[in-house]
Amino acid sequence: MSEYNTNGPVEVAVAPPISRDAQEKLRQNDFNVTVVAQDVEQLFSASPSIFRQTKKITDAFLELREVENFLDELVVKHPDQARVKQIGKTENGTPIHMMIIKSQISPAASLAGANNVSPVVFLDSGTHAREWLSVSTSLYAIQQLLEQPSSPARQVEWRIVPVVNPDGYAYSWNTNRLWRKNRKSGIGRCQGVDLNRNYDVNFEGIGSSRRPCSDIFRGPAAFSEPETRAVRDAFLEVRSEVKGYISLHSYSQVIMLPWSYQPDVHPNLKNMTDLGEGMAKAISKARGTKFDVFNTYKSFYPASGTSMDWVASLGVPHSLAIELQDKGHHGFLYPENKIRDAVTEVWKGIEFFAEEIARQSRQENFTQQ
Repeated sequence: MSEYNTNGPVEVAVAPPISRDAQEKLRQNDFNVTVVAQDVEQLFSASPSIFRQTKKITDAFLELREVENFLDELVVKHPDQARVKQIGKTENGTPIHMMIIKSQISPAASLAGANNVSPVVFLDSGTHAREWLSVSTSLYAIQQLLEQPSSPARQVEWRIVPVVNPDGYAYSWNTNRLWRKNRKSGIGRCQGVDLNRNYDVNFEGIGSSRRPCSDIFRGPAAFSEPETRAVRDAFLEVRSEVKGYISLHSYSQVIMLPWSYQPDVHPNLKNMTDLGEGMAKAISKARGTKFDVFNTYKSFYPASGTSMDWVASLGVPHSLAIELQDKGHHGFLYPENKIRDAVTEVWKGIEFFAEEIARQSRQENFTQQ
């Protein structure tokens, strides 16, 4: 537990015969104990079946090849609005793809003085292999952006990487459902790097590990991994236009703000907090689901080498990460029959984010570092 440097909840799985004893020992050591799930095996048994009758993204999680087919089909339907770009390959040669969606500047925006360069929002998901809901959420956002061209979210250009970690994602489908890292080889008996500890911001710092067997192993050097280099290079291509960044993760129902690696206050924290709270309110309007808005270091857990902090360190006005549903009852094993509710309500928050980025961009109301 100390490796994560967290003061928040920590989940521990124990075998049924020792469950009562484990709870008692924890209570004796002044831990507050709550049983989140009585039967973890039952949660695994609810995992997707290979005999699924539907491929709808609101009703089923998609395997890697299905994700790629989904993106290709949308481009065929909307060739003038979107394209898929390969931004890199994994160590195993698996392509990493990004969807680019053009903005639809409204006449009102043009009259308000918007220039010819649209602000860009960069969004990624699937950094951690087991966080399938993050992939579904970004795919749903892509679908809504293309099928609802009048959405206020179309006032910006989108760069979306639905599966940052395709090898790890495939591995979580085929071998180990709870796999987190990429599939980097050559590290003794342990494989993989935590990609969200591999960015060049306070690398080797708090909330990361030098141990290759750790789930938060940071890797041998900043940007040592082809996946993080792919995101870096795709981001830097449009760096001057990027005004907002969202990284989707799961779970906890939290909108996290920089910094993750230090207690210092980000110069744009007030503005980012206001935007985050607006997102949380928009999400809540859908079904009443509550998302908290946290300064990550102080209120969630410290972490170094994260994409959110790296983007913020480059001066992007709004950089945040969303820990999606739920609060632990299902956790990473989120059930397919709840996907629709989850993605539709978070979409409302993403839509609000983009609309606010567009508004602040028109008014040049960003607080820069």
